[in-house]
Amino acid sequence: MTTDMSLISLVMGASLAVQIVMVLLLIASLMSWSIIFTKRGLIRRTKIACDEFESRFWSGGDLQTLYQNTAR
Repeated sequence: MTTDMSLISLVMGASLAVQIVMVLLLIASLMSWSIIFTKRGLIRRTKIACDEFESRFWSGGDLQTLYQNTAR
């Protein structure tokens, strides 16, 4: 009396409702990871831009020029 406990056999042996729920959970997980990596990139680019701005601000240059360059 051996039972196959592999992941594939468990999914294939599940009811249709359970399979649909698992597919929906997989899709939601992939979407979540996509959002996480997108936000991570956005935060990294924003941090770089802030660091560059701070460096230009404290360099002692003309504030009017800094404002004009930042407004673009």
